[in-house]
Amino acid sequence: MNCYRLLSSQTKAIIVLEGLAGRAAKDICREYNITESQYRRWRQLFLRLSPQVFEWNRGEQREKPGKRAAQAKRKTRKEKPTCRISNSTAAN
Repeated sequence: MNCYRLLSSQTKAIIVLEGLAGRAAKDICREYNITESQYRRWRQLFLRLSPQVFEWNRGEQREKPGKRAAQAKRKTRKEKPTCRISNSTAAN
């Protein structure tokens, strides 16, 4: 039986930073009981989003990570038609 546990964002960052500091991914994954593929996904995400930390220095508007993806998803999602039958229409 698979048991999933939720790790905080802070814990994930610590795990990734340990790997970036030179510790072997295999040892990190064994200690925190995660798979190496999960560690690699977190590391890729961490490295991709890390430049956003410094954007406030340039006066840029910071956007929440994943906001663009969510907006694109909403645009591609087809709207479901909503039909309501009112009592007055159903009685006729």
